[in-house]
Amino acid sequence: MPSPSAPCLLLVDDDPLVRMVLTMGLQDKGYDVTEAATGEAAMVLLERGLQPMAVVSDIDLGQGCNGIELAERLADTHPGLRVVLISGRLRPELKADRNHRAFLPKPFMIEALVRLLQH
Repeated sequence: MPSPSAPCLLLVDDDPLVRMVLTMGLQDKGYDVTEAATGEAAMVLLERGLQPMAVVSDIDLGQGCNGIELAERLADTHPGLRVVLISGRLRPELKADRNHRAFLPKPFMIEALVRLLQH
């Protein structure tokens, strides 16, 4: 269980099993994780005052906005908020960019995600 001063992350993935596994792994590494199943739900959490240190989002989120669109919205509404996009599909065009966005291909070890979050 994370401490009250644990860094907060917002995890966005439409797959409940993926959310569960990533949440457990990130909590084991000391993060406080808030989950959202859609980009729209993530935006509502942020509008209601959630202040994560970073957002980790799958690119393919089913219906509604995808992870790339979410990252673009966040660049406008929350400048400087770090976004790590994850996907099982190869996305060579996605790398760290000026919008504080990084890409991590699935599958990955939780340590790789933590390293990205710490830089």
